Amino acid sequence: LMASHNDTVVVLFGATAGANGVKLGSDERELILLVWQIVDLQNKKVGELHRCLVKPDSLELAEQCKEDTALNLEDISKAEPLDDVLQQFHQSVSSELKDLGRSSFTLCTDGPLLIRQVFHPEASNKNLVLPDCFYSFVDLRKEIHKCCPDSGSAQDHTLSSMAEYLNIPTENTETSAGVWEVKTMAAVVLRLLSEPHNHKFTDFETVKYNFETGACRKSEAVDSETVIRARGLPWQSSDQDIARFFKGLNIAKGGVALCLNAQGRRNGEALVRFVSPEHRDLALGRHKHHMGSRYIEPFITTGPARDCVRLRGLPYTATIEDILEFMAEFTVDIKPHGVHMVLNQQGRPSGDAFIQMKSAERSFLVAQKCHKKMMKDRYVEVFQCSGEEMSFVLMGGTLNRSGLSPPPCLSPPGYAFQTAAAVIPEAALYQPQALLASPRTPQPPAPTAPPAITYYSTQAHAHAHAQAQAQAQAQLYMNMSMNMNMNYTAYYPSPPVSPTTMGYFAGPHGSMVAAQASPSAMLPQPGALVRMQGLPYNTGVKEILSFFQGYQLHPDSVLVLYNFSGQCSGEALVTFPNVDTAKQAVAERSERTLAGRYINLFVV
Repeated sequence: LMASHNDTVVVLFGATAGANGVKLGSDERELILLVWQIVDLQNKKVGELHRCLVKPDSLELAEQCKEDTALNLEDISKAEPLDDVLQQFHQSVSSELKDLGRSSFTLCTDGPLLIRQVFHPEASNKNLVLPDCFYSFVDLRKEIHKCCPDSGSAQDHTLSSMAEYLNIPTENTETSAGVWEVKTMAAVVLRLLSEPHNHKFTDFETVKYNFETGACRKSEAVDSETVIRARGLPWQSSDQDIARFFKGLNIAKGGVALCLNAQGRRNGEALVRFVSPEHRDLALGRHKHHMGSRYIEPFITTGPARDCVRLRGLPYTATIEDILEFMAEFTVDIKPHGVHMVLNQQGRPSGDAFIQMKSAERSFLVAQKCHKKMMKDRYVEVFQCSGEEMSFVLMGGTLNRSGLSPPPCLSPPGYAFQTAAAVIPEAALYQPQALLASPRTPQPPAPTAPPAITYYSTQAHAHAHAQAQAQAQAQLYMNMSMNMNMNYTAYYPSPPVSPTTMGYFAGPHGSMVAAQASPSAMLPQPGALVRMQGLPYNTGVKEILSFFQGYQLHPDSVLVLYNFSGQCSGEALVTFPNVDTAKQAVAERSERTLAGRYINLFVV
């Protein structure tokens, strides 16, 4: 059935065995319920309502699903599998269309999730061929926004809000799941067709049949808001495999780029460019969905320059002087205060270090010429990396061949880190100022003649190192007493140093050799922490305070997180007076929108 006619729409509702509503399709759970009804746009009439259960391959229902749908395992175990239900759907709709003297129709859904995030991924995983009608559909939320712009943005709409705006009763008196939803959608369609709206359903959402390969034109501008980085890919995966993983979402022509390491081999990551920010945001909803036996992590990337190098396998007695000697002629290309020794929880050298170079080209040359070069009696591995990856480790995460493991202070609930909340200020102890934006304005120092070069004194370094050791050991004791089975290795960076600190370059005459204390980022005060995810990139403290209006938060309780490029990472930490207030805020404000984007909240 070709979905090209605008005289007939089929209102469609579906539910899965897991999350539904705004999280529909986010957990890879299978479809278990399908409800539909034909709406004759020409005669403004509705057809018979059909409701059909679907038997999933995995006979398991989430508790929330049972509560939302009132279905049980006995009900769905007697149902037909998805391919048989699709045939029933086809036959039922064809029969009614024949009675109307028509042969085509368009699906109509409440938002894009059912088509893009459920039907297409599930059909792809089960090697089912979806009918053509599933490649074009009407998004009812966008239609009401086009018809009534003052009703609110499409992202903020719900079925109830659309019905309320059009003065349609919203009381749900139906006993079967999905029936009220389909009847209400049909009522919204008919109301839009009537006076005073007289809306015409002409613009349809489309799903690409295939990924189109090819090179992007040099003149073609790439919107960073449409690009994600996918991590955890099998080494042998191709661009077509990646496109299949994102089936249902429209990838731009030639929009899959497999990433390579310094040796020219695939590193298990890829950059994927979608046709719009909307599709990019939907792609982020497939976090930890599976490609074969491996789960994939899509995340936002701004394409950071790989202008850093990581040194692995350093002798534990290695000093800054040893590293600079190891770098030889490349020492002149190190940024000021660009050497970061990584310490373990005991405050001792971990055998790793990061170095910020002046350009990606110089970091590439370092990785090529210094890789497996000897330092004392050990060879040292040198890898090119980005500032984002470096800052990730310096914030307490780990970077290995399996990819990035998040730091304990930035771990979403899905990660099984079992640490005390006290790790948060510890992990951020020596953050570069670019990583964390302070909500407070530091007091300016007394006016002095600025030095031509800023130095980091070895005495200050030794003092900070000793302080890090003492605090790390104290933290280790606390963690061991609370949890003897820690399943991660947290790293702590030593204060950054510069080659000028070590006397490799002579300072100009009259320059100040003492280090100036730079204002450190202010962490939220003690209390219950709430982590915000999905923030727009221009979000500031003011917008977050407005989001939590009514909780009387102080500006100092908000900490916006930034990446190493100084750009907002889309996350923030907010301190509440106590755990109860934090949980209340999460319950009330989670999944609300800020500047058109859904915000996820977690109690840390």
